[in-house]
Amino acid sequence: MLRKLLCALLACCVSLWLANEAFAALKRQQGAMDIKATYNPHPESGDIELPMPKGLKMVLRIVSVQASNALSDYSFPMGLINVHEDRSFYEKQVEAHISSPIAYADLPKDWQAKIHIENPQACSFYFIGKYEVSTAQWNAVMDSTDSKERGDLPKTNVSWYDIQLFLQKYNEWLLTQHTAVMPVVENAPLYFRLPTEAEWEFAAKGGSQPREAAHKDVFIDDSKKLEDYAVFGASYDQPQPIGSKTPNKLGMYDTSGNVAEFVQDRFRYTVVENLPNGERQRRLHGSQGGFVAKGGSFVSSLEEQVYPGKREEMAMFDKQPDGTWLPHRARSLGLRLVLGSINIPGVRKAKALAGMAKTQSDLPSAQSEQNTPNSDTEKPAQAVAKNQPVDIDVNGNPLEELEKIIHSSASPVMISNLEQFRELLKDYNTALEKERDQSLLSSMRSSVYKADSFKNIAFRFFEGYHKVAELEKKGILSPEKKKEYMAVVDEHYKNLEISTNDYKLNGVNAIAQHKKNTVDAKLAQLRNEYNGQGQFYQLFRKNITMFATHVDLVRKNGIEKLSNAMIWKQALPPQMYELLVRYRKQQ
Repeated sequence: MLRKLLCALLACCVSLWLANEAFAALKRQQGAMDIKATYNPHPESGDIELPMPKGLKMVLRIVSVQASNALSDYSFPMGLINVHEDRSFYEKQVEAHISSPIAYADLPKDWQAKIHIENPQACSFYFIGKYEVSTAQWNAVMDSTDSKERGDLPKTNVSWYDIQLFLQKYNEWLLTQHTAVMPVVENAPLYFRLPTEAEWEFAAKGGSQPREAAHKDVFIDDSKKLEDYAVFGASYDQPQPIGSKTPNKLGMYDTSGNVAEFVQDRFRYTVVENLPNGERQRRLHGSQGGFVAKGGSFVSSLEEQVYPGKREEMAMFDKQPDGTWLPHRARSLGLRLVLGSINIPGVRKAKALAGMAKTQSDLPSAQSEQNTPNSDTEKPAQAVAKNQPVDIDVNGNPLEELEKIIHSSASPVMISNLEQFRELLKDYNTALEKERDQSLLSSMRSSVYKADSFKNIAFRFFEGYHKVAELEKKGILSPEKKKEYMAVVDEHYKNLEISTNDYKLNGVNAIAQHKKNTVDAKLAQLRNEYNGQGQFYQLFRKNITMFATHVDLVRKNGIEKLSNAMIWKQALPPQMYELLVRYRKQQ
């Protein structure tokens, strides 16, 4: 008995020694390369860091979604523009929608301080991994002693089922051991999961951005090439350490190339169908397949294979040489995490959502946004006699007038029919409110482009005028040619007046009729979309600022107070404006 006890004690000591040695080996390996290289080789002030076992961290970037309330979402084109014919049935662009249940007010103060966008209260947020999950991070959560792979390489050769276990272990550890650091929405703490395909692609393309940029297959800075961002091509035969290339606009690394990444969604086809109104709709098919891998990897040889819109279907199981079947794993396939929340964490949120739904559906469909009253009170249904005529207010809320009809009816069948119609009308009003919201944003974006249009015409006028002056100064311009050239210059001037009037009347004045808080929210959204680097974005932001100034002036003083000369003075360089003023006096 004593011998058995001693043998058991010796085995326990050996096992403990081996485990300590393995952990020490992992620490030595990580220490040799700097442990931060395994989870955050490029620290930034906007990083969100959460603890992981063994002293590591999970580093996240903030993704803001331009959604005015919890029932709003943001649409963007997901997929590819230029699709090979063989893949057109599953890679064409579709209109995707994205939002998050996490509001600005739900976040801790130190997280809020890292959000540098205009009007963050009008956005929702989710948090996505800055890097692909590294081998060191995986081993720390799974308590693995296998340290053959470098800790700063992305973790690969894991299956969908392995990832679910990893997520379970990490969430349990984090919520149990570090409860205080996790934001809580009502009674529900945030938790980690795989990103949806829409969440992944939206973030990979840079988040909220102009529609013209969102429609591109890949979103990179104009001064760089895809090779600056992505590990792919003949030069690579294995993954590279996390963060080895240039980050995207959100500060995320390796969203193109290096290793492809699991997302939450199942693979679906892309189908096109005709709608009753004659329009065509492209959407995802209802058939759910294997899991989706995004972003391509180091084994990809072509640029289009590592675009963020690229999507591949992966099998759930693979047949082995011995005839057995095992979950699919690959050395070119890894993962990135998202921190999210549940949609309805408690009674308070449920009531708030119900109130938003009612506000949207009760919107009087006959009234425009400009004169819709701001009221949170609900009128009680008027008591009316059964089977008696009802006095309908032609200027009233259609839903309130319908309630009168329902309450006046004595027929159960008629009441049931009218109640169904009421729900249909509510759905129509909800859709109409969303349509108005998008229409206003589109009108404002168009108005800002009108400013760019008259600027271009002014430039052509300026160049034409100086060309005539230069030729005349050299003495090589005949009277006939001068008359011909000046006719072109005069045509530019007339077009400038027309274009400026269009901007002023159909742009500034039309938008000034809407409520100030509504316009301000949309202006903030436009500024957030055009917050990229480069001359194009700087110019557009200047146009937005000028447009906002003009809208405020017209709202306060009327359109008569905004002259074309005032617009030119603010929009154009001084020498161009001065020439226009002199030329105008000569007309």
